[in-house]
Amino acid sequence: MNNFQKQLQDRTNEIDQLKRRVEKFEKDRQQWESRLPPDVQQLMVQKSELTKQLNREQNEKHELFMQINQMIAQLADAGSSQDEERLRKENEALKQKNAELEVLASREMQRVKDDGEVAKRTVEAQYKRRQSEMSSELVETKKALEEMQKELHMKSAALESLRLAKQDTNKTDELMRECERLQRENESMQRKLRETEQDLDNSQRELERVSLTSSENEQNREKIEEMNRKLREAHNKADEEANLKMDYEQLKINFERMEANVKNNAETVKLLESQVTALSAENERLRNNATAAEESESLGVKISVLETTLTEKNKNIDSVKVKLLDAESRAQQAEMDLKVVDQNLKNAERKAMQLQKQIDAHGDTNQEVEMLREELKKAEERHNLMAQRLQKAETQSHEKEQEYRQQVDSLESELSEARKMTEMTDELRREKSDIEDASRHRVASLEAELKLSTKNLDELRGQIGTLQNQIQELEMERRRLESKASVADEVKTLTTSLQAVRLENEQYQNEIELLQENLRRKEEELDETNDEIAEWQRRTAEAEREKNQEKEKLTQLSSSQQSNYSQVEAANERLTTELVTVKRERDELHTENTKLVQKNMDIQRSMNEQMNEESMAAERRMKDLQEKYELMQKEATSSKTRVGELEEERLRIVGSSDSEVQRAMQEAKQQREIADNLVSEIEALRIKLKRADDEFLEAKSHIESLEERLEEVEKENDAKDASIQSLNEQIKQLRQTEEFNMNQQISALERNHKQSIEEMDRIGNGKLAQFQRRIDELEQEKNRLLHLQKEQQNNVQRGEKGEKQLMDKIRGLEEQLEDSERSKQILTKNLQEMSSLLEDHKHKLEQIKAEKKLMEETFQARIDDLEGQEHNNNGSDELVAENARLAGELLKAQSQMGRSTQNEKEGIAKQFEEKIKTANNEKTQLISDLESARAKIKVLESRIEDQKASLENAEKRRREDLSAVHAELDTLKLEKLRLKDDLTRAQQQQNGNGPVAPPRSTRTVSNMSSLTNYTHTDWSECDDVVRMRNEIDKLVQYNYHYFTHLTDYTHKYNKDKGLVREARRPRPRLWN
Repeated sequence: MNNFQKQLQDRTNEIDQLKRRVEKFEKDRQQWESRLPPDVQQLMVQKSELTKQLNREQNEKHELFMQINQMIAQLADAGSSQDEERLRKENEALKQKNAELEVLASREMQRVKDDGEVAKRTVEAQYKRRQSEMSSELVETKKALEEMQKELHMKSAALESLRLAKQDTNKTDELMRECERLQRENESMQRKLRETEQDLDNSQRELERVSLTSSENEQNREKIEEMNRKLREAHNKADEEANLKMDYEQLKINFERMEANVKNNAETVKLLESQVTALSAENERLRNNATAAEESESLGVKISVLETTLTEKNKNIDSVKVKLLDAESRAQQAEMDLKVVDQNLKNAERKAMQLQKQIDAHGDTNQEVEMLREELKKAEERHNLMAQRLQKAETQSHEKEQEYRQQVDSLESELSEARKMTEMTDELRREKSDIEDASRHRVASLEAELKLSTKNLDELRGQIGTLQNQIQELEMERRRLESKASVADEVKTLTTSLQAVRLENEQYQNEIELLQENLRRKEEELDETNDEIAEWQRRTAEAEREKNQEKEKLTQLSSSQQSNYSQVEAANERLTTELVTVKRERDELHTENTKLVQKNMDIQRSMNEQMNEESMAAERRMKDLQEKYELMQKEATSSKTRVGELEEERLRIVGSSDSEVQRAMQEAKQQREIADNLVSEIEALRIKLKRADDEFLEAKSHIESLEERLEEVEKENDAKDASIQSLNEQIKQLRQTEEFNMNQQISALERNHKQSIEEMDRIGNGKLAQFQRRIDELEQEKNRLLHLQKEQQNNVQRGEKGEKQLMDKIRGLEEQLEDSERSKQILTKNLQEMSSLLEDHKHKLEQIKAEKKLMEETFQARIDDLEGQEHNNNGSDELVAENARLAGELLKAQSQMGRSTQNEKEGIAKQFEEKIKTANNEKTQLISDLESARAKIKVLESRIEDQKASLENAEKRRREDLSAVHAELDTLKLEKLRLKDDLTRAQQQQNGNGPVAPPRSTRTVSNMSSLTNYTHTDWSECDDVVRMRNEIDKLVQYNYHYFTHLTDYTHKYNKDKGLVREARRPRPRLWN
């Protein structure tokens, strides 16, 4: 008990030390907070303002999204407009036409396919039949040839034997005639064989041609199928284009409504502010909780990210508004340009009328009429150029509208992202609340356990008090029983009471160990909760990282969507061109199919006729061959009988002479060689026939291609002849009209020459005034740009100053972080010291246990001494007194130890929790300060980039204005040159009577007054003309000096600003 009380006392001392340290730490923290710069406080205020703005903007975005949904619903309820109905009708009509064309194409394909199959089947059947017939005829003719050759050999041998045997001239003559007849029949049979082979080759060629036509039909069918497929794809794309147009109109309406609704976002901003205030209140409430400190930090980071995204979105909205204003100003500028072009056109028409009047006044000059026409063409070209510019401006406005739509879509996606972020924040809040609830439950459980432990301690204290009371009662009883009982009984009672006290002490020690284990378990649970908090923080950081990755993916998707949109537009244009080409190819294929069908029908007819003729010829040949076969059979029977007779004669005339037999054998060999030569010649003739057929087919195909080319050339010649005839008629009409109008134009020119000069003066003055106004505008633009440049420089300087300040703040925050790390290290050292103190306490406890054992041993020794001194009453009294004293000291030590250990535990836990709280709060505050500083840096960088972009845009506008001024100056110079040429021509016409020769290429103002062969009066000395020349020269000199001054100024300006590094443009040559 004494040891336990000593431990408790030591613990209480340590707790007091820790409390003093905590108080010191809090004082240090307050001093550190008071030492914080005012910028950090300002940053905290700005953070609260930004959170309010964030809430306002979130409410605005929510209301905008609701309005967009309402608009979409209204559009869906409104239905389709007249344009959509018209497009649908056109789409249905196109679909009907497409279906009709597909039906027609399928019918045509089926008909061509059926015709090709029928032709193929008929040709194959005819070819097989003819091949079988030809093969049978060949076999029969070969057999007949072989038999004829055998008979010829036998008859020749018989003839020789007869000639040698009988020397009968009549028989030999008959045999010779018969041999010649057989040779003729052999030759006729060979001719027939060649004819049959030729027929076979022809039939094979026809079959190949038919197979080629069938393959061509199949190719045509495949082409038709491909064309139908392309047509279907084109119709689908047309439907998609119609849908895109409808979507475009709907988006246009939505965009206009959104522009109207953007102006009414104040209430949504207020709602967002209220949400931000609620979030900030929640954040402050969560910061007060020790377990959710790191989660509040993550929420602060998310709020800062949301603030940055909202600022970026506000910038996007502002840039969209600026772009809209820019597009409107450009449209107004395009309208002004159109008005100027219309005015120029009117002036050009007025000039043309005046020049026509001058031509009517002066004579027929075809050259001047052509010049006037060229002027009209130039004016029309200028008008077309301005129309093209207008179209370009319209396309640019259309593109800007598309960009605005894309930006609206991106804003909608950002709104959806903001909603997702709000949902994420809600989820985080829910998770935070769950964690808080769990931590509260854990804290409540720990508090309940602490209460239980305190109750147990109180119970133990009560038990100790009861034990003390019992000990006092026992002492009273002992004193009361001293007079009655002996010393031995008292010793026994004391030993039993001591054993009971020992047991109770062991129980108390066990309970203390259990409490220590519970404390360790609670510490482990606290560590686990800290680990879970770190895990949640890691998860939130991963969620932030994933969110940023999704944002990057969204930007990539938007860029890829834009590129896909451009690719789709290019593919659409390509498909339209392909559609036109496909239609043209379809028409050509239709014509080719009709031609091919007609050709196939003609070929089929010719083939049928040839087949009929060939079948008739084959039948006739068969009849002739049958007749010849019967004759040959008769001759064979007769020859057999003759052979028998000749063999009998040969047997009779054996041994007549060997020389005659050899001669007969040689003659037979010669005839065999002749037959072989004939066969080889027949084969060579077959090869030649095949080659000739191939050459004939090639020549035929070449002739057909030449015929087609001739037809095309004839068509082109016909078209050219028609165009030439139409041109000749137009030339005749033009000549007649020119001859008719020349007389009127000459008179009108003489009348209105002075009016034209005055008009030109007026136009020159007007253009000079326009140029002066333009110069004033450019000077104003220059001043505005200089002012903008100064402002931007000031903004850049301010941004640099703000950046320096922020860098200083960041350095201060980093120093604060280092201080916090130092304080953290100090805390860790304190914890280490506390752990060492705990170890010292353990050592002290062990020492107390050892002392306790020693006390018990001494107590036991004293008890043994008391047992030895039973009979000594005085010694027993002393022992009883000492025993009572020792028991009282034990109880006091136990109570003090329990109190000190409990106080120490509570103090250490409180101190540790407070230190952790302060460290976490400092860490979160420093991280939030760093995040806000980084956000400010990003905002400043974005502002600097926007200012740079605005500078570049202003410079681009200035360059475009300069290029427009240069172009206008060039056009003015050309007009002045043209006017001078008109003046010189008018002077020459006034000087001469007849037509004027075309001007030389080296004509200038200085020699314009030279006289021609038809000059009657010298107009070069006229005062009006001289004055006009002087004024024109002055104008040219003025424009030249102005242009050179302007180019030098622009080059110097660009060089000073470093915007352009290219060489100076060459000065324009002055017209002589």
